Amino acid sequence: MAGCFLSCTFLLGLFLSYHFFFFLHLADIWGCLVIDFGVGLVLYFLYSFLAG
Repeated sequence: MAGCFLSCTFLLGLFLSYHFFFFLHLADIWGCLVIDFGVGLVLYFLYSFLAG
Protein backbone atom coordinates (compact mmCIF):
# COMPACT_ATOMS: atom_id res chain seq x y z
CA MET A 1 0.00 0.00 0.00
CA ALA A 2 2.84 2.38 0.87
CA GLY A 3 4.51 1.57 -2.43
CA CYS A 4 1.36 2.45 -4.37
CA PHE A 5 0.95 5.66 -2.40
CA LEU A 6 4.54 6.63 -3.23
CA SER A 7 4.14 5.84 -6.91
CA CYS A 8 0.84 7.75 -7.07
CA THR A 9 2.47 10.73 -5.34
CA PHE A 10 5.38 10.50 -7.77
CA LEU A 11 3.01 10.43 -10.75
CA LEU A 12 1.09 13.39 -9.39
CA GLY A 13 4.30 15.35 -8.87
CA LEU A 14 5.42 14.51 -12.40
CA PHE A 15 2.02 15.58 -13.72
CA LEU A 16 2.10 18.92 -11.88
CA SER A 17 5.69 19.72 -12.84
CA TYR A 18 4.88 18.86 -16.46
CA HIS A 19 1.98 21.30 -16.41
CA PHE A 20 4.05 24.01 -14.78
CA PHE A 21 6.78 23.57 -17.40
CA PHE A 22 4.32 23.65 -20.27
CA PHE A 23 2.34 26.65 -19.07
CA LEU A 24 5.61 28.45 -18.42
CA HIS A 25 6.80 27.88 -21.97
CA LEU A 26 3.36 28.21 -23.59
CA ALA A 27 3.75 25.01 -25.55
CA ASP A 28 0.95 23.36 -27.47
CA ILE A 29 -2.16 22.35 -25.54
CA TRP A 30 -2.56 19.02 -27.36
CA GLY A 31 0.59 17.57 -25.83
CA CYS A 32 -0.80 18.57 -22.43
CA LEU A 33 -4.12 16.87 -23.13
CA VAL A 34 -2.46 13.66 -24.27
CA ILE A 35 -0.38 13.53 -21.09
CA ASP A 36 -3.47 14.35 -18.99
CA PHE A 37 -5.32 11.46 -20.58
CA GLY A 38 -2.40 9.07 -20.09
CA VAL A 39 -1.88 10.00 -16.44
CA GLY A 40 -5.61 9.84 -15.76
CA LEU A 41 -5.80 6.40 -17.34
CA VAL A 42 -2.86 5.11 -15.29
CA LEU A 43 -4.31 6.49 -12.05
CA TYR A 44 -7.72 5.01 -12.90
CA PHE A 45 -6.24 1.55 -13.47
CA LEU A 46 -4.18 1.80 -10.28
CA TYR A 47 -7.28 2.77 -8.32
CA SER A 48 -9.47 0.05 -9.80
CA PHE A 49 -6.72 -2.52 -9.20
CA LEU A 50 -6.51 -1.54 -5.53
CA ALA A 51 -10.27 -1.22 -5.05
CA GLY A 52 -11.02 -4.48 -6.84
